[in-house]
Amino acid sequence: MPVITKSTVDAAEPGEKDSFLWDSKTHGFGLKVTPAGAKVYICQYRTGGRGSPTKRVTIGRHGSPWTPDAAKRKAKAILGAVAKGQDPAAEKRAIREAKERQAEGADDRSLQAVGERWIKSLHRDGKRSADEVARHLKRHVYPTLDRRAIETITKADARLIYERLADAGHAAMGHLLVRNLKALLSYAADLELITLNPLLRIKLPKLETRERTLLAFHPDREPDPGELMAVWRAADQLAEPQRTWIKIMILTGQREDEIAGMKWVELDGNLWRIPKERHKGKRGHAVPLPPAAMELIEALPKESDYVFAGRGGRPIGDFSGIKEEVVKLSDLTDWRWHDLRRSCGSWIEEEFGLKVQKAVLGHALGDKLAQTYARGSGYRRKKAALAAWCDYVTGAERGNVIALRGAG
Repeated sequence: MPVITKSTVDAAEPGEKDSFLWDSKTHGFGLKVTPAGAKVYICQYRTGGRGSPTKRVTIGRHGSPWTPDAAKRKAKAILGAVAKGQDPAAEKRAIREAKERQAEGADDRSLQAVGERWIKSLHRDGKRSADEVARHLKRHVYPTLDRRAIETITKADARLIYERLADAGHAAMGHLLVRNLKALLSYAADLELITLNPLLRIKLPKLETRERTLLAFHPDREPDPGELMAVWRAADQLAEPQRTWIKIMILTGQREDEIAGMKWVELDGNLWRIPKERHKGKRGHAVPLPPAAMELIEALPKESDYVFAGRGGRPIGDFSGIKEEVVKLSDLTDWRWHDLRRSCGSWIEEEFGLKVQKAVLGHALGDKLAQTYARGSGYRRKKAALAAWCDYVTGAERGNVIALRGAG
């Protein structure tokens, strides 16, 4: 068998019936020549072992853009997908059938269409993560899986999404997206669009335990806030409300989505009451805002129910996109939004102790008996700790960190 090149393709002559020319180096890659003289690149494979049915995928007709080299690269990609457990021929057929159903007015069974129905159901159920999940799917999942029919999604597809993000240094985001995709497929199974969620038993590499803070602690001197200040100064170069959103995250140590969803009605003077519906622990949380934080918030326009309003008056989102901008402006790459919260919590633990830290961050005490008797809000301790932390951060901004060791 020859190697398929332009010269061998040009030399191929039509016969009385379809004839085939197979590449000697890429097993399964070939050229079909029809009696009419059409020359079409194809890829042939088996999804099972020896003796299983042979399947064939059409790559494209010879000519632009399908040169022999381009067609061979496509064939290798198809064979690579087969090696990972996918069936390109079945997937291509499912996509064609989905398009035919859509053209006939039937329900669209594509992953994206079902995903959009799922997001609407999350909104109806009041899930605060709905907008963020929608952005993740639109940015990382839909472009990869295109208009694939929901019933063709496999573990291999989910692993491909994870591997691409992990290879780019975003393993945690890869885990999150696979969880989102798994939940979406469970929704599809509930609607009886698929018989079984293929991701129920999917296994991904374990994430490393995250201990990163943006403060460099030392036993004999005050922590170095250099990295934290790099994020603070990068925020100064962003537009509102992203600029203040980041600074409030630093000054209060609260979660990024809980801050993004802050409403004006949740503010009672300098006390911010996070309702239990929006609180991760479902307990609700009261946060005494330091004066510097209140000044930043009160400077924002009151054009929406939300303090940090984006387009259409809804809460800002696209946290990943905002982080990318901060990375470009700060040259600080190995960090996450949660590291800002961890930095605040670590500093407060050093200065005021673990119980105050838990109170500030809204964590449970971890002892059911203690929780039974600890019914106070801890307002004064939280207020003192956050005021001290705010003084530390704003002092670092001015290059004048004041030692507070022993304040607690």
